[in-house]
Amino acid sequence: MQKESFRNRRVAELLRQEISKLVEYDVKDPRVKGTIIIDVKVTKDLSLARVYVRNMFGYDLDDVIEGLKSSSGFLISRLNKLIRIRKMPELEFLKDDTIDKAARIDELIEEIHKTDERNN
Repeated sequence: MQKESFRNRRVAELLRQEISKLVEYDVKDPRVKGTIIIDVKVTKDLSLARVYVRNMFGYDLDDVIEGLKSSSGFLISRLNKLIRIRKMPELEFLKDDTIDKAARIDELIEEIHKTDERNN
């Protein structure tokens, strides 16, 4: 796996900050209310930004992502005004499932401990 360049990390973090502000204050779609931008990963050529999201109100993430997709034109136009970059990356919105994965790992570890206790 190739190391991420300093420029890519800087652009990704700047995108995360600005998209977070825009989603919180400027996007009017009710489906995105309470959306948290967890992380942004950009491709090496900066053509695509994968935006990982969660919702703090527990809304269905599929609806949240549809709301973000429908607002992506607005977001890109605002980002073009806020960030000086030769070409704004295309935005791809994805569910952040790290918390779910961590919970599943905890469940599996707990099962292993219970099995060990029964065998002893």
